[in-house]
Amino acid sequence: MSPLQRLFVIRLVIFAIGAIGTLLLIISFFFRRPRVDADGSRFSLGRGILYFVLVWLGYCGLALLLAGWNATFHQHPVDLRLTFAVLALLAWAGYWFALAGSPYLRISSVYRHIGLALLSFAALCFSTFLWLLFAINIYGA
Repeated sequence: MSPLQRLFVIRLVIFAIGAIGTLLLIISFFFRRPRVDADGSRFSLGRGILYFVLVWLGYCGLALLLAGWNATFHQHPVDLRLTFAVLALLAWAGYWFALAGSPYLRISSVYRHIGLALLSFAALCFSTFLWLLFAINIYGA
């Protein structure tokens, strides 16, 4: 195993541990009894921001690692469009989860539900633009 491959495996393990921790945190939210505060929120604003940042770091990190793996270790890069689409769908659901439980953005009407879906989609678009910008600057076009 070359040093470049060893470095890639170490980075992949670190991001995988972070992603598993994030998933366990989100899953633990669903397995406990749903607590709703007086204002209708499921968790505090600080926890919502933490979930949002964890989803952002997990999505950008995993997508950047996949892009790097694809560009570095293949003579002809593999078509990973379906993998990136599934990863983006999971990130969109994670953003929606983080925004929907916050005390200021709780769902109370159909219009707010549509607004949260659009806001989480905007966060997904910004995150995708950001990791693509990093991937192009690091690995080239």
